Amino acid sequence: MKKILSLLVVFTFLQVQSWALVGGPQFGDGGSGNIATAGTYAGALLPTATSGGTADANGFNGLGIFAIVIPTEGLGQGSFYYFSSGNAFVGTVSGIADPEKDTFVGVVNGQASISLGGFSDIFGDTATFTQSLATVGGGLFATFSQDSVGLSGSGATGVRLSGTADLDILIPGTPATTTTDAAGNTVTTPAVPDQITSLQLVVDGFQQSTNTTALSTTGFPTLATQATGS
Repeated sequence: MKKILSLLVVFTFLQVQSWALVGGPQFGDGGSGNIATAGTYAGALLPTATSGGTADANGFNGLGIFAIVIPTEGLGQGSFYYFSSGNAFVGTVSGIADPEKDTFVGVVNGQASISLGGFSDIFGDTATFTQSLATVGGGLFATFSQDSVGLSGSGATGVRLSGTADLDILIPGTPATTTTDAAGNTVTTPAVPDQITSLQLVVDGFQQSTNTTALSTTGFPTLATQATGS
């Protein structure tokens, strides 16, 4: 009788443990708060649909793209490109993912080589253009989500990255200059202050794969190639 009771106690204990495992949280299976966030992501920074405000403030005159690898440990790193008002910014994106909250926080930083201060008119008067660096920087705030359907056979994982980006573009100003034209007249060009434009954009990204190998930047544009036009 004692042996039978002992067996029943053991069976009951094991059964309770199995119920606990089945009913407990499923880590890493794409459940709420447990999306496998590590991998390679790509996305776009798009204009907002918010009415009101200026076109620049809503980002209608710009478009950005990024790619980033989020590792299982450490800081995610990648490339960032943004085009605005004829200027192409080249830079980096860094960020961290919280797999418990399904959130991503990142920082972007880029530069563009621009020409400032020069002119040429029909009278033959000219002033030399100066090369300067415009900068763009800001933060990305996004959440991970899992597509309910998925894309079978496409290689995509169904993990999306959606949120907002707040960026500032700085166009450096130029000091006042004084030149002499062909007729000997003094021409004064007034100083131009720095221009700062704040942008509110939408982050629309997706997980390309679960690969966490650092991205290759071979063939990608750089600030040096952009400045020379090569």
